[in-house]
Amino acid sequence: MPLAKNKDSRCYVCGPDNPVGLQVPFRPHGEKGSQARYMARAEHAGWNGILHGGIIFTLMDEALG
Repeated sequence: MPLAKNKDSRCYVCGPDNPVGLQVPFRPHGEKGSQARYMARAEHAGWNGILHGGIIFTLMDEALG
């Protein structure tokens, strides 16, 4: 699904043209929702083997936006 015209393709979370971003594609889900899948990467760890809280909240912020 292509990004809407008002979306920035270099968005840190969902932008496919941001090489250092998360590149998480959100898709419509249901009448008013959205859905995304993200596979945590080692470079996003806080402590060894634990996803950094900043990444978690970044994903939540994008989902709510």
